[in-house]
Amino acid sequence: EEDGIREYWGECGEIEALDIMRFPDTGRFKGMVFITFTTQEAYENALAADGSDLDGQTIRVDRCKAKRATPAGGAALAAPPKVHSTPEPQKVEGYWVAYVGNISFDATPDDLKAVFAETGVDKVRLHTDRNTGVS
Repeated sequence: EEDGIREYWGECGEIEALDIMRFPDTGRFKGMVFITFTTQEAYENALAADGSDLDGQTIRVDRCKAKRATPAGGAALAAPPKVHSTPEPQKVEGYWVAYVGNISFDATPDDLKAVFAETGVDKVRLHTDRNTGVS
């Protein structure tokens, strides 16, 4: 898995570090990787791969917010924080949020409420793609 990721993305330029996202309970690959490249050019090459096909899947390559300083001379997939057009929801005691991914594009908030009814879920918010409006 890691070798395949390094081989594919190494075409963009030298990779300094990989952070491969895995499910904590199974250790299986989530399909998401944070890559730190050694040069700005490699970073830009990777960004240019957004929307390309990889093994029958359209891949998404996006900038990420740097959570730590990159090593001297390194370039990470990072960008300035996004400005939200709507205020962030206020967190209150007893308020727990769960992210659910890889759901059908046809799923509605009511569908998800029904699936999680036994857990007491009372609010569902679907995120949408800024460009297409698709959730």
